[in-house]
Amino acid sequence: MSRVVLWLNVASALAAFAAAVFWFMSAADGPPPLRPYFDAASATDPFVQWAVAGTKWNRLAALSAGLSAAATGLVKMERPAPIRGA
Repeated sequence: MSRVVLWLNVASALAAFAAAVFWFMSAADGPPPLRPYFDAASATDPFVQWAVAGTKWNRLAALSAGLSAAATGLVKMERPAPIRGA
């Protein structure tokens, strides 16, 4: 196994682990109770803050999952070494 393949596999595993952690963080807390509003919720509303924070964790998780998939794809695309004596 070449060093490039080794590092791509390590990067893929680390990115996949990070994606799992980020998705867990996005879902770790349940939503706070909703408050009734006549018009629109303010930016300081706990539910709005919870939704914004969850969106940020989901964005990081999706980025990490994409990096993991890209690294795995690059490993699969590497050409195998020629077979000697065949």
